[in-house]
Amino acid sequence: MPEEGKNILKFANHHKQMRVPFIMYADYEALNIPVEGCAGDPQKSYTQQIAKQVPGSSDGVTKTPVLYRGENPVGHFLASLQAELAEINAVFRKPADMIMTANDRRAFTDAMG
Repeated sequence: MPEEGKNILKFANHHKQMRVPFIMYADYEALNIPVEGCAGDPQKSYTQQIAKQVPGSSDGVTKTPVLYRGENPVGHFLASLQAELAEINAVFRKPADMIMTANDRRAFTDAMG
């Protein structure tokens, strides 16, 4: 076991992080629906299902927050992701020109060898 005080993991190489043009966070909620079933044999090891998780709602942060509660939340969520992907692909099809100073271009050329 790690020693007290040395048991915390921290990210220290912030200079190695990469900036990304897009990021998505999604939160998905599920309803716990009780289920009935037969009891297992108490003389043997068994798992008894007591609830079924049914997707109930999803929300995510996009250009504007999206919250959906209704029929087929999984399908709605996936359709929303597909729409976002189409918009992101459109952005990547039109890359911006790089603006480089003479020093930047020289450093790039030197690095490429």
